[in-house]
Amino acid sequence: MKPLMSKITLICSLFLSLNTSAAVKIVECEDEAGNLSFQKVCPPGSTTINEKRISTGEKSKQDEYTSSFKLKKSATLYVIPDCDTCDEVREYLKDNEVSVTEIDVSGDYEVQTKFEAIAGSLRVPVTVIDEKLLHGYNRGEFKAALEEKTTYNKDAEATTESNSEGEP
Repeated sequence: MKPLMSKITLICSLFLSLNTSAAVKIVECEDEAGNLSFQKVCPPGSTTINEKRISTGEKSKQDEYTSSFKLKKSATLYVIPDCDTCDEVREYLKDNEVSVTEIDVSGDYEVQTKFEAIAGSLRVPVTVIDEKLLHGYNRGEFKAALEEKTTYNKDAEATTESNSEGEP
């Protein structure tokens, strides 16, 4: 009986000492009416907007090491006060952990002149992500711009490469 108890104790202590890292997949879904929900799997008739894996355990040392070298995306957002679409863009960029520099173009003629030269008009919002100009708020365009691969070259300049084949 005593050897059995010691084996059970050993097995229990080994089980408790294991690093039980796991991840949960959460999917952001949009139905035909434009309502957003978070599910394990999108229900029929809805579209997957975003998918994230959320760790439920400790990060490994390798994960911490490699995440410190990832280049975060940054964006410049041209806005005016009381702009619902500007708020939606701001929220989307925040949710995707994009560093945002906001420029209010409503009150300064010089800023408006520079903005018009960049955007081609005075319509807001306009977002610049890695030199890509995005007018308004189209979630698909934003997602594509954020998914473009960012690399770091020796001259300390961030450059982008398209993920699609056939482009240099």
